[in-house]
Amino acid sequence: MVEAAGALIVFVLLLTGLAPTIYVGDSALFSTASYYLSSAQPPGYPLFITIGKLFTFIPFGSIPFRVGLASAVFACLSWVLLFKLIKRLTGNTAISFSFSFLPVLTPLAYTQSLEQKGVYSLNCFLALLILYLGVKAYEEDDTRFLYAMAFLFGAGAGDHHTLALFLLPALVPLWIVLIRKNRFSALLKLPVFFLSGFLIYLHLYLRSLVLAARGFIYSTAFNFSGFLWVLFRKAYTTSSIQAVQSLGRPHEALFINGAKNVIRYVLAPQYGAAVTAIFFLSLLWLLFSRQRKALKAYLVLAVLPWIFFLPVMTLSGSVQGAKGISVVSQYYMPLLFLPPVFISLAANRVWIFLKANKLRTLRAAQVFLLLPLVYLPTALKHSLSSSYTAYDHARDTLSVLPASSVLLLSGDDPDFGNYYMQWVERYREDVLALNRIPPSQQYFIIGRSSFLFNHDLFKNYIEPAGANNLKMTYAGLDALCNQKRFFTIHPEAMTDILKKRYQTMLFTGPLTYMIFIKGSPMEKSYEFLLENYEKLNYERVATDFNSDPMTAEEKNQYGFALMSAISLKGRPRNKKLEKTAMSLVDPEDFLPVATAQLLKTGGKPGALDFLHKVEKGMPYSKMADIANVMEYILLSDARSPKASLKYEYLKEHGLLEYLGSVNRLSVEVGITEKTVSPNA
Repeated sequence: MVEAAGALIVFVLLLTGLAPTIYVGDSALFSTASYYLSSAQPPGYPLFITIGKLFTFIPFGSIPFRVGLASAVFACLSWVLLFKLIKRLTGNTAISFSFSFLPVLTPLAYTQSLEQKGVYSLNCFLALLILYLGVKAYEEDDTRFLYAMAFLFGAGAGDHHTLALFLLPALVPLWIVLIRKNRFSALLKLPVFFLSGFLIYLHLYLRSLVLAARGFIYSTAFNFSGFLWVLFRKAYTTSSIQAVQSLGRPHEALFINGAKNVIRYVLAPQYGAAVTAIFFLSLLWLLFSRQRKALKAYLVLAVLPWIFFLPVMTLSGSVQGAKGISVVSQYYMPLLFLPPVFISLAANRVWIFLKANKLRTLRAAQVFLLLPLVYLPTALKHSLSSSYTAYDHARDTLSVLPASSVLLLSGDDPDFGNYYMQWVERYREDVLALNRIPPSQQYFIIGRSSFLFNHDLFKNYIEPAGANNLKMTYAGLDALCNQKRFFTIHPEAMTDILKKRYQTMLFTGPLTYMIFIKGSPMEKSYEFLLENYEKLNYERVATDFNSDPMTAEEKNQYGFALMSAISLKGRPRNKKLEKTAMSLVDPEDFLPVATAQLLKTGGKPGALDFLHKVEKGMPYSKMADIANVMEYILLSDARSPKASLKYEYLKEHGLLEYLGSVNRLSVEVGITEKTVSPNA
C-alpha cells in the first residue's frame, strides 16, 4: 500500500510536467524511431525503442507525449525499487518512503523523466533492479537472482552501455553465492542468460531489412560488421571500446580530478552542498561501521565507478569540466539514486540510537523526513508541460520554406525535429530533406519512403551514389538558388564541393540558412526575412521557461531572427518586437555570434551599423550595453581613434564589467585574435 501511494505521487508529479510534444536534443529522434519501431543513433537503443513503440498505442496524446510517458513510468518504477531496497536494508518504512523521493526531485532526474529520450530513466530502473536482485541473491543464497541479473545486463546493453558499471558490484554476490560455494555449473549458465537478453539487438538487423525499402531508420546494420559499428558507437570520437581503454591510463590524478568534477558539477548542483556532504559522510560511516562486510563492499563498489571511472570514459577520456559534464550529465542519472541508500543507512542508525536511549530529540529528528519537500519547488520549476520550443523550431523551419524546396541537414540535432515533422506528422512532404553526416562528403536518406523517392525534386537534383548514399548534381541547383528554394539548416550540412560553389546567408532560428551561388547579391535573403519572420512562434517560445542549454540556444536563434528583422533598413520601430527579442536572447552570448556573422557577410561597416541600431533601438537595456562593448572591441581591434572615446563611455556608464567576458567570447567566435587592452 505504501509503495503504491509513493509511486502514485511520483506519477502525478511527472504527469503534470510531461513534455506535450518533442523536446530539445534527441527527443524528436526517439519519438520518430519509436513510432516506426526503428533505431536511433548508435548504439541504436533497441530496448527502449521497442518499449517506446508499445506506448505509442496509447489512445491519447501526441506520439512524443506517449513515448515520454514511458520515461515517467520507469521513473515511478525506479522510486518503487529504491523504496524496496532501502526498506530491505533498514527495515524503516518512514525513512524509506521519504528519502526515496530525493533523487526523483533533483532537476536532472526530474527533467529526464519528462522527455522522450527515456533511455536514462530506463537505465536507472535497470540499475536499481540489478542492485536489488544482488542483495536478494546473497541474502537468500538463491542463484535465480543471479540469472536474472545476467539477463538484465544483456538486455540493458540495448539501452545504455553505462549499465556495465554495475558489473563491478555484481562480483560480490557472484563470489558469495557461486564461486565460494563451488557452484560452477550455475556459473556456466550466466553467459546463456546474458546472451538471451542481448538478443534484443536482433532488432537492429531485422528492422534494417524491413525499413530500408520503406520507412524511417537512423542506424542500420545489414551485416555483422555494420552491427559492430553501431553497437560499439564507432561513429563517435569516443567509441565504447575507447571508453574502456581510457581506464588503462596510468595517471591517478586523472581519476581524482574526474571525481572532483563529478562532485562539483553533478552531485552538488543536484543535491546541494549540504546533502552531498551528508552523503559522503554516510559513505565514510558505512566503511567503518559494523555492517556486514559483503554489504559494505557491495554498496561501495556500486557507487565508486560512477565517481571515478565514468568521468574519464567519456569525451576521449579527458577530465571533464562543467561544460564537458553538462553534455553527458544524463549518464550520471543512476548515480543520483545511490546517495539516498547511504544516507538512509546512517539516518536509520541515528534513529535507532535516539529511540533506544529515549532521547527527547527523537521527535525533533522526524523533521528530516520532510527533506524531499525542499527539492519540490526546484523540480516543478523544470516542468516541460509548456515546452514547445523544439516543436515550434522544427515546424517553423518547414513552414517558411517555399514549395518544393531542398533542405540540407547535418544528420544531428536540431535536424531531428525535421525528421519528426516529416516522418510522423507528415508535414511539408514537398520539402526534400537530405542528410549529410560530417565528415562524410555524401548525402544520405534516413530511411526511404514513397514520398521521397517519387518526388520530382529527387530526380531533378539528386542521383544515387550506391547503397543508401546520394550525390548532389549541379543541374538545377543554380536555378533553385535563384528561386530562393535552396536552404541548409547549418553550413556544416554542405559538402566541401558545395561550399566552394555556394555561399550561405544566415537567418538563424527557424529561418535557417539560404544558399546562394557565390558572388550573388544578398538582397533576396533580406526580402525572404521580411516576408517570413512574422510566421514564427516567437511569443510562445518566449514563455517557455527551461534551464536546458539547448532550449536557451534555440531561443537565441529566434531572437537573432527578430533582431535581424528589427535592424533592416526601412522597418518602422516595433517596441513590442524589441521587447520580445530581449526576452529571448542572452545578449552576452548572442551579440558576439551575430556580429561575427555580419563581419563575414557585410564586413566591419555592416557589423558596426548593426550594433548602432541595437544601441539606439534598445536604449537602457543589457542588449544596448553589450552592443557598446562589442563596438569598442571592433574599434580597438581596428586601432580606430574612436576606440578611446568608446572606452570612456564604457567607463562612465559602468560597463567595464562586461569587457572581459564579452572579449573572451569575441575571441572564440573569431571577431578578434588578441586580447583587447582597456587602455587602447
